[in-house]
Amino acid sequence: MSDTINSIYSNPSKEEIVMKKTKSLFIAITTLLFIFLTGGLSVYKIYELNFLNSLRLAIESKERKTATDNEKIINNILNSINNKSSNDIKKIADTLLVPSKNQDKNIIIALKDGTLLGHSKLGEMERLSGNIATDEFVYNIDLIFQPVSINLDSTFQSDYYIIDYKPPFNKKETERLKHYIISDIDKNGTLFSRRFVSSDNGEGVIAIIYSKKSLYSFINNQLTRLTNIKYIIFAMSLIIASLIAVLLYTVLRCKQTNSSNIICESALQPDLSPAPDMNKSNFRRDVRPLQSGVEPVILDAIPIKKRGN
Repeated sequence: MSDTINSIYSNPSKEEIVMKKTKSLFIAITTLLFIFLTGGLSVYKIYELNFLNSLRLAIESKERKTATDNEKIINNILNSINNKSSNDIKKIADTLLVPSKNQDKNIIIALKDGTLLGHSKLGEMERLSGNIATDEFVYNIDLIFQPVSINLDSTFQSDYYIIDYKPPFNKKETERLKHYIISDIDKNGTLFSRRFVSSDNGEGVIAIIYSKKSLYSFINNQLTRLTNIKYIIFAMSLIIASLIAVLLYTVLRCKQTNSSNIICESALQPDLSPAPDMNKSNFRRDVRPLQSGVEPVILDAIPIKKRGN
C-alpha cells in the first residue's frame, strides 16, 4: 500500500505534466513579450533623443533665416525712407507696404509719438485712427520704440507676445518642448525694429512683428511624424515577439505527446524519401495474367476446396 502511494506522488500524472509545461510556456511567452517591448521602448527613446536634437537644430536654422530675411526687409525700407519728410515716407510706405490680411508678419512705420506712416495689415490704420498708441494692449509701445529710446543704429530683436494668437500646444507639450527644443516656445512672436530719421518730424521706427505660426506648424508636423514612428516601432516589436511566441508555443506543444510529436515532425520536416519503383514492387506479382474472354479473378479471395477432401 505504501509503495502504491509513493508511486502516485513520485510519478505525476499526464495532466500534471501538461499543466506544468503549459505554465512554463506561459512564463516564457510573457517574458519574451516583455523583452521585445522593452527593447522597442529603448530603441524609440534613443531615436527620440536624436530626432529632437535634429529638430532643435532645424528650428535654430529657421530662426536664423527668419532674422536675416526680416533684417533685409527693414534695411530696404530704411534706405528708401531715411531722412525724408513724413509725407514722402507715407507715399513710399503705400508703395512698399501692400495691405494684406496676412497676420504672420505685420510691418509698421511709425514716428516717435506713435503716428502711423504705414501699416501692412489691411484696415489697421483706420482701426487705430492713425496712431499706434491707440491700442497699447496689442502693441507694446516701449518695446517697439526701444531702438529710439537707446539710440540704436542696428536692428533690435526681441521676443514678442501676440495677444490674439495662442501656441497650439498644451501645457505638457510646452514644458517638453522648452526642455528639449526651444526655451522660448511659449513666446509666440518676434519683434524686429530699427530707428529711422524723418527730416521734419524727428525719429521713428520701422518694426516687423513676426508670428511664429509657420514655425509651430513645422514643429507640429515633425512631432506627428515622431508619434507615427513610435507606433511603428512598438507594432514591429509586438509582431516579432508574437511570431516568436507562436513558434515557441507550437514547438513545445508538439513535444507534450508522442502523437503530437509525430504530427509536428511530419509537418515541420518535408518527406525526402524517394518515390516507390513500380517495377520493383509486389504489385506485378499480385496481379494474375488475364486470359482471353475470361474476367479477371482474384484467386486469393476465393476459397478453393482441396482435392481428396
